Amino acid sequence: MYSSLMNKMHCTKKLTLKILSLSPGALQIAKSLRDKLRRSRNFSRKTLLDNTEDSKNFQLAMSRHLFTSSIDPNLEYLEIGPLHNPQLEGGNIKYFDLMNSENLKLKAKEHGLSTLRVPHIDYFDENGDLSIIQREFDGVFSSHVIEHQPNLIKHLRQVANLLKNTDSSYFLIIPDHRYCFDHFLHPSNLSEVVGAFEDDVKKPPKHKVIEHWALTAHNDPNRHWVGDHGEQFTDLASRWAKALNSYQEKEYNDAHCWQFTPESFSQICNALYELEYIDLKLVKTWDTNFGDIEFFAQLKLSRSK
Repeated sequence: MYSSLMNKMHCTKKLTLKILSLSPGALQIAKSLRDKLRRSRNFSRKTLLDNTEDSKNFQLAMSRHLFTSSIDPNLEYLEIGPLHNPQLEGGNIKYFDLMNSENLKLKAKEHGLSTLRVPHIDYFDENGDLSIIQREFDGVFSSHVIEHQPNLIKHLRQVANLLKNTDSSYFLIIPDHRYCFDHFLHPSNLSEVVGAFEDDVKKPPKHKVIEHWALTAHNDPNRHWVGDHGEQFTDLASRWAKALNSYQEKEYNDAHCWQFTPESFSQICNALYELEYIDLKLVKTWDTNFGDIEFFAQLKLSRSK
């Protein structure tokens, strides 16, 4: 609780400094948002896993620490895509990534990241194919992973196959596109998700790679929350050329294939379940905290495999 409050206080200070540089027209809105953050320090926390299946009942004031600490460490979990910073730790946790531990450390070094917390990778596949795992878990967890999946339905089906029973859940931390570098991109919709599945898409399509390199914004959530999104088409020609070169030179270009808000993610998951594309039912989505970049969701295996 103390850590959460300190993070909010730090966020408030950063927003206050940003407010000083705003135009008078935006000043009143920014101050209102800052005051909302201050009031949110006094939030009343509810139990994370309350077992309600009303996906429209958004929980507020969720934090990454509270979300991950609510997962029972005595159960067997698989974390997908820990890279250099796993969110779950313990003897019952297994890890899946696109490469083994040694190569993950090399990748972390290339990006100037610490290698101290790179975990032992129990399962890896360069295409992200979870079907290589021949066992089941009490639950599955991922952080900032699902938006990278070229075939969202296939990913959710593979996760469902890894869950033991209808008491098992998939817990997700997902970037809110409004407050990250995806700000200028439109939220993904149901037809796009289904289309990728029906077309058996196996890698990020060309237009998503171009979006990633040429049409994205900055990645500072504090600036986005006060309405400072920067300019979308700055240095467009060189960024566009870089996007095309990247697509042509690499066999696989990592990019955000999907853009979500808490509401749009809920709508898509509910529709996919209703249409029987997936057997995972949305239990709850927790809204994005003021000043933060991400939201949280729980999907539960609700139909027998």
